[in-house]
Amino acid sequence: MKKYSKLTQLTPGQKKQAQQNYVQFTRMNSLSYGSLADNILILYALKFGASDPVIALLSSLIYMTMPSTLIGKRLIAKVGTSRAFGLSWLGRNTSAALMLLAPFFGGNMGLIWLLISATGFFFFRSMGITAMTPMLGDISSKSDQGQFISRVWMNGNLFFLMIYASLSIMLGYSSSVTTFQFIIAFGSLTGMISTYFLFQIPQVQQTIETGKELLRSTWKASMENSQIRLLFINWALINASIALTLPFGVLTLKKGYAFSDQNVIIFTIIQLFGGTAVSYLNSFLLDRVGPRPMMFFYTASMALINILWIIAPDTPLRIHLTLIFLLNGICSSGNQTALHHYFLSRVPLKHRLNGSILVNVSSGIITGLMGSIFGGGLLKLLRSYPLAGMDVYRFYFLVIVFYQLIVLSTVYRLKPVSDRRIRDVLSILFSIRDWRALYTLQKLERSQYEHESLHLMEQLKHIKSNISENLLKDFLKSPRFYIRTRAMNALREINFSDETGDLLIAELERGEYTTGYLAAEVLGEHNIQKAIPSLRQSLDSDDVFLQGKALVALVRLQDEPSFQKIIDIFSQTQNPRLIMHGGHALVLMRKPEVSFIILEKIVENNLPTNVFEELLFCLCEVGGVGERFYQLFKTYQNNPEIGRISLTEHLQSQIDRNYAGKSALLKIVHQFCQPDLVIQTLLDFTDKDLQAARSDLLSFLKQRIHLMSDASHVEKLLFAITLITGSRVIHSPDKGLLISD
Repeated sequence: MKKYSKLTQLTPGQKKQAQQNYVQFTRMNSLSYGSLADNILILYALKFGASDPVIALLSSLIYMTMPSTLIGKRLIAKVGTSRAFGLSWLGRNTSAALMLLAPFFGGNMGLIWLLISATGFFFFRSMGITAMTPMLGDISSKSDQGQFISRVWMNGNLFFLMIYASLSIMLGYSSSVTTFQFIIAFGSLTGMISTYFLFQIPQVQQTIETGKELLRSTWKASMENSQIRLLFINWALINASIALTLPFGVLTLKKGYAFSDQNVIIFTIIQLFGGTAVSYLNSFLLDRVGPRPMMFFYTASMALINILWIIAPDTPLRIHLTLIFLLNGICSSGNQTALHHYFLSRVPLKHRLNGSILVNVSSGIITGLMGSIFGGGLLKLLRSYPLAGMDVYRFYFLVIVFYQLIVLSTVYRLKPVSDRRIRDVLSILFSIRDWRALYTLQKLERSQYEHESLHLMEQLKHIKSNISENLLKDFLKSPRFYIRTRAMNALREINFSDETGDLLIAELERGEYTTGYLAAEVLGEHNIQKAIPSLRQSLDSDDVFLQGKALVALVRLQDEPSFQKIIDIFSQTQNPRLIMHGGHALVLMRKPEVSFIILEKIVENNLPTNVFEELLFCLCEVGGVGERFYQLFKTYQNNPEIGRISLTEHLQSQIDRNYAGKSALLKIVHQFCQPDLVIQTLLDFTDKDLQAARSDLLSFLKQRIHLMSDASHVEKLLFAITLITGSRVIHSPDKGLLISD
């Protein structure tokens, strides 16, 4: 066996190797446990004539032997977690092998021998699992705990599924005692093989030291912390609800419906399929939505299982039973995964080992008593009444429903651990978009190459799911410019929290010449008011990308004290980027007087054509005809003559046919080469309609248009001005000039 020295903590490489060994252990152990316990043990006991109370006792041994975790704690303090786990597993598998001898005793003595060996099996098992929860914490990190635990449960359920499928085929041929002996022998052998992988996992010194801590110090700390105390209660109540439902479902199949052993195994396979599926889904969900809402969802579904048993027909309906056992697997595996994740998230490292012992012992005792005494006793009591067939089990599950409702109320009282709200999680569960995001996020977390991460973040941008926020927030801290850029572009598409907003403000302040400009844009679009002071400082930046985005963001945030400075920057700058962003900012101000400021910038002779045309769009936006100008100007750019004809047709639809100057107005569309004529005609038109604001704008243009030397620019400007003036409009002091229809 490979030996490790005791380490302070594991490196990422050691954690990865340890996780692989633990998964291998889980696979082999699942083959072992599936052959030795649960339904196989129940069916084996029935071969010896076990009664309902005995079956309930067997089902409760897993919980009633939990006090042996105290011995496991002492063993951990001496030899470490993996070695204590491995030694306990040797005892477990030896006890399992002793079950093979039960038929040699025969009758009641055989049943007694089976009970003794089964008690030893669960006794050593409980000793070993003392190390399980601390070991899971040692070999995983906070960021991947939910994913790793879900992976462990998924592999466990998958190999359970494999062994039960094999057992179903085997029991279909023969369900004799000899067949069960062969199954138990296989379980003992695979259990021994699984032990090998436990000894390959390294020891962590800090966890060994916690084994020396007194239980009473952890108990005191736990009882003083209301949430940890409530976790202990929930752990016991949830495990009891599973013990009161799943084994009694098997009993219902055998004694209520008189199913064969093979049929029981088939439904067990369905149950395992549900457990495997939910473990796979939990690997996406737990680290994203938190364990508490999932615990609530699974506990509520446990109540549904009991309701389905209550309404089960007298004649077995396989579709109905399939749904019950599918939910059995989903709820039991889902709850166990969520409980372990919540425990590792809530309980401090120094109390993790003792806390694990306390929660297992307390919940084990309560669950064992509930299963054997309450569950078994309730069934025995119901049989004393004149109830026949399925009625006994319907009344049993009716009582359990009320218990499940109590459990649900205690789960709801748990404090969230960076969780999403329960109603939000329900919407995620039924959203294809959010599942796509979860799948992409998991791939992104595993990505080791920059180009792959960039591609996946681009996918998240298009998916637009709010569930991606936490991981994208982490990528804002990346040292790579392109990673931060993609993260911000993806965040732009979702509704993010105040915490993420603070990170974006920090990026705005430190990201000059890099990603600060993107942070400014996202902050403005998401109306983050507390970003205003930092955005004001950005107006003085030498980074024109950042300065330009800050102009627009401040107007989006309606920071009116900054408006005059924004206008001054726009009026004075010669930088094309600042001119375009400044023009957009002026449009967003929604003030009619900015038309003159934009027009004054337009008539400057040194503007590049693309910047000039962008300002024409801004002018038309303020004039209320932005969309129409976009349509008509695209046609004009492709073919100026067709563009003029299209403008004429538009004006014809806008101008009152009784207006005397209509023909003159339409005629100037084809005379843009004569600016004075065009402007005078437009002045006559606006004077007639008493559009004073437009008359002032035209008078201003008449004085300045001669400063323009580029004939193509003049014609494009007149095209825009004619569209603005010729459209039916109303004047609003608050919103500028808007199309009336």
